[in-house]
Amino acid sequence: MSGGAHRRRSGAGGQRATHRSWSGPGTPPPLSRAAWAWEFLRRNSQFAGALETARAQFREEEAVGRFRVFTASVLAGIGGSACLYASSAAHDALNADVVWHPDAYAGVLRAFAIGAPIGGRPALRLADLPFGGVLIRSGAVQHLLVREERYTLQLCVTGADLRRPVHVFPQPLSTSLRGAPLQAWSAFLELERCASLRPHHFLRSQPATRLYQVLTALDGWRAGMAHRQIAIALFGAARVAREWRDPHECLRDSVRRAIARGRQLSEAGYLRILGAQRP
Repeated sequence: MSGGAHRRRSGAGGQRATHRSWSGPGTPPPLSRAAWAWEFLRRNSQFAGALETARAQFREEEAVGRFRVFTASVLAGIGGSACLYASSAAHDALNADVVWHPDAYAGVLRAFAIGAPIGGRPALRLADLPFGGVLIRSGAVQHLLVREERYTLQLCVTGADLRRPVHVFPQPLSTSLRGAPLQAWSAFLELERCASLRPHHFLRSQPATRLYQVLTALDGWRAGMAHRQIAIALFGAARVAREWRDPHECLRDSVRRAIARGRQLSEAGYLRILGAQRP
């Protein structure tokens, strides 16, 4: 597949921004767990290289409405990761189309689709949705990523072809369901009823401030910054001026720990952010 097939689209064909650094001073962006996991994984140079190589396994077909459609004869984690597909490692969490392995991310909604009309139940028609995403077809499994602005919903669907109007039936709701699975279930019901992904179904990751600091340290380390400069980005120049030469090295240790944590999250630790084991 040509590189042009992976350019970002917005609406009927406009370009989206391709890169943004979330690190640095300021308030952490309101990202989901899956979005934070992507921010760390995309900074892994080995994964980024494997992603470029993996493009050849996806064959793009005719789009359905605003949804790009790909087929892949074999679909496996890219570079041994939990990511099955991503538009580009250069795309940040608000712009990247990322499809996770359903066993790795609890927020993936498993479902079954049938094409026969059922009276009184709304059908899912991708072609009619006012927003888009990605549909990846591999054997009997279809991975659907629905995106409305910065909100995404991923489904793993068997049964009827999602390129046509279908009725989608999620797996039965467990009484113990909470967190990302319940969020996905609620978001799907909203999508089915109102053709919209409402923001209140998407809760930000709770440890966002800590993740934001770790990401800042990781970006500084990757850019070759001195530890003192990373500390200034994390804690401010005034505090660094006061405490950097402290004999207990508390601030220096904080920087070292943040860098080590960031490197670990970019390698395999992002799986813990997703809330599941490696597939």
